[in-house]
Amino acid sequence: MLWIEIDRKSQMPIIRQVYQQLRDKILKGELTAGEKIPGSRELASHLSVSRNVILEAYQMLLLEGYILAKPNVGTFVSEGTFLPKSTVSPKNPYGNELLLNQSGPLAIDFRSGIPALELLPLKKWSSLKTQVYLDSDCNIFGYAEAKGCLELREAVCKYLLRMRGVSCSPEQVIITSGSIQSFSILADLLLRPDDSYIIEDPLHIEIKKTFAFRNPHSFSIPVDHEGIQTALLPPHLNPKFIFITPSHQYPLGSVLPVQRRIELIEYARNKKSYIIEDDYDSEFHYIGAPVSTLYELAPDLVIYAGTFSKILFPGLRIGYVILPPVLIDSFCEYKRRIDYFTNILDQLTLSQFINDMLLERHVHKMRKVYLQRRNALIENLTLIFKNTITIQGESTGLHLIISFKNISFTKELVNFLELKGVKVYPVWLHSSFKDFDKNLIIMGYSHLDQAAMIKGLKLLHESLNAWHT
Repeated sequence: MLWIEIDRKSQMPIIRQVYQQLRDKILKGELTAGEKIPGSRELASHLSVSRNVILEAYQMLLLEGYILAKPNVGTFVSEGTFLPKSTVSPKNPYGNELLLNQSGPLAIDFRSGIPALELLPLKKWSSLKTQVYLDSDCNIFGYAEAKGCLELREAVCKYLLRMRGVSCSPEQVIITSGSIQSFSILADLLLRPDDSYIIEDPLHIEIKKTFAFRNPHSFSIPVDHEGIQTALLPPHLNPKFIFITPSHQYPLGSVLPVQRRIELIEYARNKKSYIIEDDYDSEFHYIGAPVSTLYELAPDLVIYAGTFSKILFPGLRIGYVILPPVLIDSFCEYKRRIDYFTNILDQLTLSQFINDMLLERHVHKMRKVYLQRRNALIENLTLIFKNTITIQGESTGLHLIISFKNISFTKELVNFLELKGVKVYPVWLHSSFKDFDKNLIIMGYSHLDQAAMIKGLKLLHESLNAWHT
């Protein structure tokens, strides 16, 4: 008689237990093709269950082809039901690289770009969302436009004009499910298999992977203290686009001066290329006036991309692009094929949040909070590490770049630090150049209160000392 275990305390129905155990025995070859299995009365008696339980389990196996019934003869295992166990696992297409954003729950994580989620205006946001649910026409629960709802596109135009000096029409604004989707669609829209494109280096590894997933033919231009080095733009190349972060280069934090902006625009015009401007966190500036956008200088060839992940919360999954008119229809068609449209209820909530000036109030409030946290990080870095470090990129954004003397942040060291309870991110991970300095790390501060920050810095100091002894 077959060995089948019935767990009467399990939440899984007994019928399912019988079915799964018989199925598994067939797949593993413990019951072979052509072998007769016990009759329903016999197995029901053996297991002390109702015969109907066994009949239903057999019926499931019969419908899926595992067994076949021969009238007046019995029930048998079907042919072709043995599944050999594989001994080869699929390979990781990206190799065994150091993974970003994989810190354990107990580590002090200096990851960049995480807003202070504990300070979100959740009551007001929830109230607005409830209002949208109750007060809107029932049509909002149906299908929506791929380009995004008009209310949010109009609100984004007004917000950008007030906060960034950007003048555009709602027709040019397309709502996406975040920056990565924006860049994915742009790559699909602008690149063919043999086309090339230019990126600055270093550049956020996730953005590089997004473009490379669709086309590997990137040309990297190194960044210095003034951003992308426009003197190194290749005359022999005809790139489809140039991707840059001019207002706050990620990760090094430099600001592209007007002279290089003009050189870049002239190069793009001559090559008939687009420029993709990622303006990911420029709302948070601490020294002097906010930096203007590149889009203002050449709206006919600059594609401006923004997101609400940094100023509100990443889980919102709403971003946007401002497109030259010639690209609007094609972009919307790509968007429609990927996910049809972005969550309409969140779009309407966000549009009301912007129109009620709540977003700007939140930005102003968080700018003060982040300034305090930035100052606390600089103060404690200087106190703990003294003259063994150099700090840069402090004028804008949500992270600093720290240069350490005589320390190389290899994969082994980064993993060692995480085991000790502190997670840091080397800049070289974002570079394509093998000889890029390994003494630079990115330290995000926006999501850390002062106590966690100090604890993390002390752990970092102690761990680095332990590593070198």
